[in-house]
Amino acid sequence: MPKRYSAEIRRKVLELISTGRTVSRVASDLGIAEQTIYNWRRQELIATGQAPLTRGGLLELAAAQRRIEDLEREVIQLRQGRAELEDAVAALP
Repeated sequence: MPKRYSAEIRRKVLELISTGRTVSRVASDLGIAEQTIYNWRRQELIATGQAPLTRGGLLELAAAQRRIEDLEREVIQLRQGRAELEDAVAALP
């Protein structure tokens, strides 16, 4: 099972890298796998818009956008149904 690191640890590691320390040095000093640090850096670059999404990331984004559109349609339908129900209740004697 892979070791889990807190967001604080990730942030501090990325700060060390941004100050000019090498990934291999930080990895050996802190006992973190180099690939883990490279993954964190790649994720940070994608999150800040400095690197493009991977193919998998683009697929996930497209799926998320489709889900958002579906949910927005559901909200519209629910609001319309609520309005019709309120109108029907208001028309009762």
